[in-house]
Amino acid sequence: MLSKNMLLLSFLCGFGQLLPAQDNFLSFTISKVTTDDGLSQGSNYFRYEDSRGFMWLTGNDALNRYDGKMIKVYNLAKYFSNCPTLQQGYGFAEDDATNLYVGSTRGLYIYHRSQDKFTLQRIFSQAADSVAMPFAFKDGKVWCFNKQYQLATYDVHTKEVALVTQLGLEPMASIHVYNMPGNAFYYRFPFIDKAGTVWAFSQYAIAAYHIATGKLSYPFAPYMAQHKLMLFSCTGSNNRLICGTNKGIVIFNTATGAVTVVTALLGKKLGTINFLACNERFIVFRTPKYMGYYGFDGTQKGWFYENNIEGFNKLIHLSFDKSGRLWACADGLGLVVFDFSAHQLGKEPNDNYPDTYNIGFGCHSFAELDNGNVLMRHNVVQDVQTKKIRPFEFNAHSNASSFRMCTDKYRKGVWIFEEHNMNQQQAKHLYFCTQKVQKVFTVPLAHDGPKSQQNDMGILADRRIMCSFSEGLFWLDPPNRRFVKIEVATRPNAFKINLLSHNRVAVSYLVNDMRLYQVQQGDDLLPLRPILPGIQSFYIAEDSVRHCYWVGTNQGMYLLDSAFAILKHFDANNGLAGTYIYGLLLDDAGNLYCSHQRGLSSIDAESFQIINYNKFDGIQDWDFHNRAFFKTSNGTMYFGGANGFNYFKPPLLQKNYYKPEVYVDEILVGGNPYRRDINANEIGHLQLGYTENNLSIKAIVKDLAKGNLHHLIYRIVETGSEWQILPNNSAINFTQLAPGNYTLQLGYYNKYMTEKKLQKTIRISIATPFFRKGWFWALMAIIVTAFVFRFINRQKLARQKIKFQEQLALEKQRQKITADLHDDIGASLSSLQINSSVAGQLLTKDTVAAKNLLTKIEEQARNLAEKIGDIVWSMKPGKDEFMTLSRRVKNFASEILGSSRIAYSVNIDPAVDKLVKDIALRKNLVLIIKEAINNAAKYSQAGRVTIGMQHNDKYIYLQVVDDGVGFMPMQATGNGIDNMRKRAAELGGTLTVLSAPGKGTEVAAQIPLVP
Repeated sequence: MLSKNMLLLSFLCGFGQLLPAQDNFLSFTISKVTTDDGLSQGSNYFRYEDSRGFMWLTGNDALNRYDGKMIKVYNLAKYFSNCPTLQQGYGFAEDDATNLYVGSTRGLYIYHRSQDKFTLQRIFSQAADSVAMPFAFKDGKVWCFNKQYQLATYDVHTKEVALVTQLGLEPMASIHVYNMPGNAFYYRFPFIDKAGTVWAFSQYAIAAYHIATGKLSYPFAPYMAQHKLMLFSCTGSNNRLICGTNKGIVIFNTATGAVTVVTALLGKKLGTINFLACNERFIVFRTPKYMGYYGFDGTQKGWFYENNIEGFNKLIHLSFDKSGRLWACADGLGLVVFDFSAHQLGKEPNDNYPDTYNIGFGCHSFAELDNGNVLMRHNVVQDVQTKKIRPFEFNAHSNASSFRMCTDKYRKGVWIFEEHNMNQQQAKHLYFCTQKVQKVFTVPLAHDGPKSQQNDMGILADRRIMCSFSEGLFWLDPPNRRFVKIEVATRPNAFKINLLSHNRVAVSYLVNDMRLYQVQQGDDLLPLRPILPGIQSFYIAEDSVRHCYWVGTNQGMYLLDSAFAILKHFDANNGLAGTYIYGLLLDDAGNLYCSHQRGLSSIDAESFQIINYNKFDGIQDWDFHNRAFFKTSNGTMYFGGANGFNYFKPPLLQKNYYKPEVYVDEILVGGNPYRRDINANEIGHLQLGYTENNLSIKAIVKDLAKGNLHHLIYRIVETGSEWQILPNNSAINFTQLAPGNYTLQLGYYNKYMTEKKLQKTIRISIATPFFRKGWFWALMAIIVTAFVFRFINRQKLARQKIKFQEQLALEKQRQKITADLHDDIGASLSSLQINSSVAGQLLTKDTVAAKNLLTKIEEQARNLAEKIGDIVWSMKPGKDEFMTLSRRVKNFASEILGSSRIAYSVNIDPAVDKLVKDIALRKNLVLIIKEAINNAAKYSQAGRVTIGMQHNDKYIYLQVVDDGVGFMPMQATGNGIDNMRKRAAELGGTLTVLSAPGKGTEVAAQIPLVP
C-alpha cells in the first residue's frame, strides 16, 4: 500500500535537492512503503520478488510480504510448523514449485506455498553455528553459504543436504547489521550466472566456483591486488560483474576478462561506491555524496540528487524489481521506490528537476506555433518532438498584468494580446508571432475601442477575428489597427467564444445564459437562441459525427442533442469528480476530456464511462484554470492549472507490467481457519456443516506496481446480486448463511476498465441440518404416529384399567356389602326372627316378658333400618347436596344429640365432600363418626361435643371430642371402640382414643385418601 501522501513526490520533499536538468535526464517518480502501511519494521535489509508477484521483506522481528497494496506480516506461531518464528532473514531463493527458502541463524526456513507455512531445515550440521543463507536455485537444488563461505546444496525433492566446497574467502566475524559498520556482506551477495558459475565476494576478493567442473578460481585477483580495490557492493548481469569499489565502478567481463572502470561522471569524481544495482539498461549507484546512473552503452548517464539535507545517508541496499523500478531501503524509515515509467499524463514542471522557467506559477493560455511547438505563458515553449521546455523571447512590458493567446492557423502564427496598466488606465498591445517573435503592430487604446478587459479571441472560418471583452463582442480589424463593436452582442461580461459548425458561434457570458449566434456576411450577428437557459455555461464543444454538443457549466457536464435539448447530465451523482468545469476538449474519437476543481476527467462518447485522473496519474495539481485548455493539430491536449500544466495525446491506455491477480489470503469459519494445512488461495470448495455458516474471507488484488489502482469485487451468483466493491484491507463477511450451495465470484476493477473482471470462483456448500431433511421428517412422522397410537392405546388401556379397577372395587364393595348384609343384617334379621317367635309364645304365658321382648324387637328393627340406610347412602353418588358426607354427619348428629342436653358443633371442610367418593371410605367414615357420637351421647354425660373433619393432600383427619366424665380406655367393655378401629384399619388408617376419668374423651382417626 503506497503512502497516499507520498505519491509522485519529488526528492525536494523526500530526501535531497535535485541537480539541474540535463539533456539525458532520467525521469522518474517515487513512492514509499513504511510502517504506516503495515511494515513490521522500518529497516529491511533483504528483499526478494518471487515468481507470484510478491515482494518479501525481512526485518529484525518478522518476514513481510508486500503485494503492491497491503502487507502481510509473518510473525505468528500459526505460520510455523514445529519451529520457532522467523525473525531476521538472510537471503532468499525460490524453487520451481514457487516454494521459498529464507536464510537465518537457525538454518534454512522453507516456505511451503501450498500450506502458507514455514518449516526449518538444518544445512551446515558440522559448522560451529546453524547459519545458512540461500542465494540461488538450480537443477532442483537450493544453494546456500555460511559465515565461513562454505557452499552447500539442499535437494528440494530428496531433502538431501550436500556440502559442496569451501571458498577461499575471509570468513565473516558476524552477519548482524550492528556488527558490520560501512561494509555489510549482503551488499555483495553471491549469485549464479547463466553459465553455471557461482560468484562470491568478500571485501578484498572475488571467488568463482564452476558447478559443472567443480573448479574453484579467483580470476580477478591480480587486477584487484594491483589496483588495491576494496569491494563495497557487487551484482551481476549478462557476463558482467558490476562492482562498487573504493575507486568508482569496476565492470569485469566474465567471458573476456576485460575490465571497464568508471571513475567520474559529468565532471564529478565518483570515489567510493557504497551501493549499486543494475538492470538491462543501466547501473544506479550511490556514493557518500551523490546518487547517479550510468547506462551500459555509455550514453545515458546523470545524477539524481546530492547529499545536502538529512535523510540521504539512510538510502541503502539498492535493487531493481522485474518491472524496472528501483527499490532502496531508507534505513529505519521503510522503502523508497523509484518508478522510471511514464505517467498517464505528461506534466510540467517535472517532479525530478527544478522549475527553471517558473511554470509552476501556473499556465493560463496555450497556442500552437506554425512548426507545431506549443507556446505557453507567452514566454515558454515546448518542443513538439522532445517535449523539452525552453524560453521564448518576448519583450513584454514590465508591468504587464495579463496575456491571452490565440492560434491563427490561417495566418500560421499566434496572436498575443497584452494588457498592462498605464497611468491607471489599461493599455492594450497586440502581437503576432510565428516561429520567432514578430511585433506586427501595437493596437493603441482608441477612443472608440474596448475599454475593458480582454477575455478571449476566436478565428472564424472566413479568417475574421472576433474578440470578447467585459463590455461585449468586437471585431478586430488588423489592417486598420482598430476594434469594431458588434452592436447586436453588447451584452456585458462576454467570456468565451466557442466556434461551431455552419458559421455559428456560442458566446458564454458571466452571470448570464450562453447565446448562440449566426455569423452574417457583414459585421452583424444573428441571435438564434440561448443554450441551457438558467444554467451558468462556460464552454461548448461539437461532436460532428454523433451530432451532439458537450457543454461545461458550473453544475457539471451536459450532453445536448442537435436541437440543444438535454440528453444527459454528469456531476458528482454519477461519478464526475469535479462539477465546476474549467475547460473541455474532444479527442479525435469524440470522447470528452474536461478540467475542473478536482483534477481532470474523461467521459467515453459511447459508454459514458467516467474516468477521474488524480495525482497518481500525474495531474499538475487538483485545481485547474479557467480557459486554460488547448488541442494541437496532432491531437495532443493541454490543460493548465495552479501548479503548471498537463499534456497527453489520447487515447490514454493504462500500461502495467504486472497482471492483476485476485489472491485469497485467509478463510475463517466461525473465527477459525478453514483447513489449517492448506493455503487459503488453493481452496476452491468449502464444505461446511449447517452450524458453520459464519464466514470471513480475506482476499487481495495483487499488483506489485499498481496495487492501489485496483479494487476487489465479489458477488454471490445464486442471489443474482451485482458486483460489490470491497473497501481496502477489509474482509468479505457472511453471517447466518442458509443451508445450500453458493458460488462466490471474486474479481477486480479499476477506473480504466470498461467492465469488471471475474478471476476466481469459490464454491460454498453448507449442509442441510438433519431436522430439515426428508428422511428426518418421514421418521418423525412415523415416530409421532407411533407415539400417538401408543398414547391412544395407553389411554384406552388406562380407561379400561380404571374401568376394570372400578368394577373390581365395585365387586369388592358388593362382596363387602354382601358380607355386611350377611353378617350384620343377617344376624339382626335372625335375631328378630327368633325374638318374634319367642314373643309370640310369651304372649299367652308371660305378658310382661313378651312386652319387653317386643320393645327389644322394635329397637333391633330401628337399628337394622339405620344400618340399611347407611349402606344404601354410601352406595349412592354424592352429587346431591343432601347426599354429601358432611350433610349425612350433620343429620345423624342432629338426630342423636339434638334431642339431648348436649350442645354440639360440626366443622367439616367442604372439600372433603368432593374428595370422598369411594363407597367404602364414605361408609366407614360415617360409621366411625356415628359410633363415636352414640358413645358420647350414651356414656359421656358431656355438656358439649365437637365433631371435625379436615384433610391435606394425603389424609383425612377425623375428630370427635367431648367434655364428659371420661373413662379408662384399657378398661372399656363392649365392641364399639374395637369396631371403630377395625373400620379405620380397613381403610388403611389408624384410630386412637384419648380419655381419662374427668378429662373427657377424644376419638381421632387418620385415614388415607383413596385415589
